[in-house]
Amino acid sequence: MKIAAIIENKISAGGGFAMSVDLILTLKKASEISGHEIIIFNYHKENSKILENLDLKFINIKENIFDKFFAFLNYSLLGSFFQSKLKLHTFFEKNLLKQKIDFVFFVTPSPKPFYLQKLNYALTVYDLCHRDFPEFSEVKAYNVYHLRELILNRCVGPATIVITESEKLKKMISNQFCKDENRIISIPNGPSPLINFEDRNTNSKKLSLPENYFFYPAQFWEHKNHIRILEAIDILKKKNIIVDFVFCGKDKGNLKNIKNKINRLNISSQVKIFDFLSNEEIKFLYKNSIALVMPTYFGPTNIPPLDAWANELPVIYSKHLSEQTLDAALYADPNSSEELADTIKKMLNIDVRKELISKGKIRLSIIKKDRENAIHELSKKLNEFEKKKDTWGVN
Repeated sequence: MKIAAIIENKISAGGGFAMSVDLILTLKKASEISGHEIIIFNYHKENSKILENLDLKFINIKENIFDKFFAFLNYSLLGSFFQSKLKLHTFFEKNLLKQKIDFVFFVTPSPKPFYLQKLNYALTVYDLCHRDFPEFSEVKAYNVYHLRELILNRCVGPATIVITESEKLKKMISNQFCKDENRIISIPNGPSPLINFEDRNTNSKKLSLPENYFFYPAQFWEHKNHIRILEAIDILKKKNIIVDFVFCGKDKGNLKNIKNKINRLNISSQVKIFDFLSNEEIKFLYKNSIALVMPTYFGPTNIPPLDAWANELPVIYSKHLSEQTLDAALYADPNSSEELADTIKKMLNIDVRKELISKGKIRLSIIKKDRENAIHELSKKLNEFEKKKDTWGVN
């Protein structure tokens, strides 16, 4: 069976891109067990070098304006009805059929199932955070909330396979959007496949860094909660506890607020901000930091705690996301700068860090076994589809 993996985000998406590549590699392993062929359809040429380095077969494609129109038709039930009756096929689907694709695998929460009339598909769902935190500007912007709802309500149900990152999310999706839980597979994230943590050497250019620092690699979205870290730094400073932080990531509209907060609190000497960095540079920052501090609101899982454990680094994480990290992290309420400050202070104790590093290794090994089980489950589901593809799913 020939499977198309659709990658729509790009390197600068940070953790989102790493998750997409990780899922493609997982799909590749599952397909190798069953003898299926994987072809990646890549929407951004800048991804090409990464895909080549990972020895992945891919085709670069572009968005077609007529496909956008077909998708727009499909956004309404009436438009979907007429498109189905007229048996209209998008350029996207025609291209897949031309390549003799049997099954489509969307590695992101994509609206592109609207482009399909004939081919069956798997859809990935990251989270339901737009419902939990609708107040953030990144949820309000560009109709993100409504698009996410549209994908969940119209694309999850007809999917042959639905991929989630955790058992908790699997149950939520099953309860609300896909009553057949057997079609949902929970595949835990692993450390970023873009960073070779086993190679302890770094070829990073010289970065100007504090001698000792905490690290937070995250795009500058509101929900990443950098502001709470700044407030915690200020609280500790007033107690004569000086801690330095390094941030890196793309500005997503919130960097100006962060810089203004730094200036108001007069802590500019304690915060170093980098733009989007290379994977080698990020590995260097992990390797030389005290701990990862991630008070994000969005979950239920994130890549940085896994990357931290892979680099033998302890983790401070948001309390409501403890399902991912269990006893292998210190926790703080993302709404409480005082609690975060206390947790950072605890992390200054070397014995606390050593214990967390040890627990992180154990947690990572458990996740690795869970991922291996998920790979076999995915392989089984693909085989089931191959046997029933003439009668199962969307026609």
